[in-house]
Amino acid sequence: MLYIYTPVVTPRIEFVLKFIFNRVLQVNYELTSEQDSCEPSHQPFINYSEEHCGAGIWIPSSGILQETGVKIIAPEVGNWEGLPTLFPEPQGDVPFDLFGAAFYLMTRYEEYYNEKWDKHGRFDHRESVAYKHNFLQRPVIDEWVLKLKTMLHEKYPELHIGTPKYQFVSTIDVDYPYAYLGKSKWMMLAKMGMKLMKLDLTTFNRMLRVLFYLEKDPYFQFKYLDELHHELGCKYTMFVHVGPLGKHDRHTIYPLFFFRCYLRKQHHSHVIGIHPSYHASFNKLEILHEKSKLEHYLHSPVGCSRHHYLRIRMPNTYRELNDIGIKRDFSMGYAGSPGFRAGTCHPHFFYDVERDEETLLMIHPTILMDGTLNFYQKLTPEQGLTVCKEMVDKCRNVNGQFVLLWHNNSLSDIDEWAGWKTVFEEALKYGRSI
Repeated sequence: MLYIYTPVVTPRIEFVLKFIFNRVLQVNYELTSEQDSCEPSHQPFINYSEEHCGAGIWIPSSGILQETGVKIIAPEVGNWEGLPTLFPEPQGDVPFDLFGAAFYLMTRYEEYYNEKWDKHGRFDHRESVAYKHNFLQRPVIDEWVLKLKTMLHEKYPELHIGTPKYQFVSTIDVDYPYAYLGKSKWMMLAKMGMKLMKLDLTTFNRMLRVLFYLEKDPYFQFKYLDELHHELGCKYTMFVHVGPLGKHDRHTIYPLFFFRCYLRKQHHSHVIGIHPSYHASFNKLEILHEKSKLEHYLHSPVGCSRHHYLRIRMPNTYRELNDIGIKRDFSMGYAGSPGFRAGTCHPHFFYDVERDEETLLMIHPTILMDGTLNFYQKLTPEQGLTVCKEMVDKCRNVNGQFVLLWHNNSLSDIDEWAGWKTVFEEALKYGRSI
């Protein structure tokens, strides 16, 4: 048993300790505010307070976990034997407020008072403390916890500490299942006419062959996905867009009867979640409407989500998802950069900083997206695969969860996605390897 002392027990402290010691370190602990527990003893002990009490491992408190509500904070950045840290307190055995820093990053505290948005109304990764101090692509919380684990082992070798199992999670976003099928005939005639005018005979012939069912639609990659994941002994989660037409949205299912039938069959073997549209991003009633529509198609409840364009805002998006019954969300990632938006690759519950309450909505950080590599960073497929492997290794090294985001259309291997199907295959094989 590990004993942890803090002068005042708050919901924030309880939230952080459950994540670190229950989920990651898998160690039994007891939290106490009794001053008598600070007496020197041989029991495994952590002192989380502003003063050293002469016992155990001292993690100094900066005060953020004793506060309520949100205030503008510009945390100082420190260094712990090569690891970047926040809220440095060099006098401690751990020379910074590890618990407070984990809370700040994991809850996305800095996004609560943000007033700068990108063109899609999202928090820009370049505004984050992690990007500004060059640790966005490190799971720093997980690295801190592993270093704390080493300290506990060295000081208390009899303390049993567990090790979580690394997980590779393959996810597919379906913005639209078809490139050519399911469109109005007038739209397709117009598009084919444009291809002829541009003398793009390759695309024109492909469109013609698909429309006459002589060739499969290049975006309909679901049989390939089923076979590949079956071969590798894993499943994938599919997030399906069912929203309205719009500048950043395309209607995915209705009236595509065959795709609806396919989904209804697939949800027995794969997890299918809602992909709230761009239009619905900041509108709880619209998200609920789209969720209900997908549930109607599937004849089954929908419990997970990922927002189109990763278009979320703290804390409203997660409040809305929690209110409408979503249990797991995979939107915690940046479109503009791979990395660790929440500072960790471990799933964790959404903690509402303004209300100071932990919810039952589980957040699965998304580490890397295909469009990030191709469109935002303009990498070649070869360079993209290297980044994929690097990010897998970073998650594997901390026994975390690597969530990969790919799209069915980027498996088409045509146009701007030529060469990227192989990247997905190799990333999947590498991520699944032991």
